[in-house]
Amino acid sequence: MNTDKTDVVDVSRSEIPNYGKMRLSKKLGSLLGDREDIMRRKLLAAVALKSVMKDWLRYCPGKPSLRSRIYNAFVKPVLLYNSSTWGISDTELKNLDSFHRKQLRVLNGLHWPKKINNSSLYKLSNSVPVSQDIIDGRWRLFGHVLRMDPSSPAYQAMEEYFLSDSPKFRGRPRTTLPVALEHDLKHVGKTLKQCEDLDELRWLAQNRRGWQTMVKKIVSCVARVGI
Repeated sequence: MNTDKTDVVDVSRSEIPNYGKMRLSKKLGSLLGDREDIMRRKLLAAVALKSVMKDWLRYCPGKPSLRSRIYNAFVKPVLLYNSSTWGISDTELKNLDSFHRKQLRVLNGLHWPKKINNSSLYKLSNSVPVSQDIIDGRWRLFGHVLRMDPSSPAYQAMEEYFLSDSPKFRGRPRTTLPVALEHDLKHVGKTLKQCEDLDELRWLAQNRRGWQTMVKKIVSCVARVGI
């Protein structure tokens, strides 16, 4: 583990929690605050795209397929690093899609007065909205957690979250990863609010083929109805 990319954080319950410093702390190169981490990811992705355009594509223009492959290899991973752990709202997903389309336009040299609609842009770049990648990634991660040994910290934290007698924080609830997962499940007629719902998903996760089918159905529903 790179100690420069991870801060030591002490977590405790408080009647008046102070999120400011905690949300700017780093874990494996990401910030603990999802919104703060997304802002940082956008800045890093913009720098990565500028470097790619300057060093590789300015004097050696290639086909859109080649540009897309370079973008997917060197820029998109920077934007989506650790995105499978983000618990974010639909509005934030839309903002990420908008940022992604802006980068695709820069990548393909599409500036005013040139115009292109979103579907044609994705087809030209052989790409999809990053919101679909994020949703697919967080469900794959959730499947891994459900299949973990019950003694693992991630498994125990998940169990504790869904216990009905767990103490709750005061104030407006934040959009967390379990909340985002429950929102995704509504597209396929399921819920994730109680331990019984968690047990049902845990049973389904043991069948990898069935789990992958459900994940694909969730992503396809999101792609069809939009965020």
